[in-house]
Amino acid sequence: MSVYMKVPQSGIEVDEIALFSQALDQIRRQIDQVDNELIALIAKRARLTEGALALKSQHGMPRYCPQREREILGRVTALASGYGIDPLAVAGVFMLLLRQYAGPGNEPAADPESQ
Repeated sequence: MSVYMKVPQSGIEVDEIALFSQALDQIRRQIDQVDNELIALIAKRARLTEGALALKSQHGMPRYCPQREREILGRVTALASGYGIDPLAVAGVFMLLLRQYAGPGNEPAADPESQ
């Protein structure tokens, strides 16, 4: 037998609040798990980027490639649209990721001994 008690001014019964709280906690745990997965994927992407940058450096290529940046942004915004999420928000996230490693202004300082 359930005991129902009205919460003052809300009109919501206590059993409803408990169910709401449980459902919200479950969703939040799932979000936390997705966040953990995202961090692992960002770390993997960073390692791969570092490998690409090392290879570019070995061959005298610049770190920043505007054409590649445009390709990535075009691809991820199209994917975002396909998933029904805001492509501009996804572009913003990827701009942060791209600029963190190989964006303009991230060229390593020249080695004074090599000049």
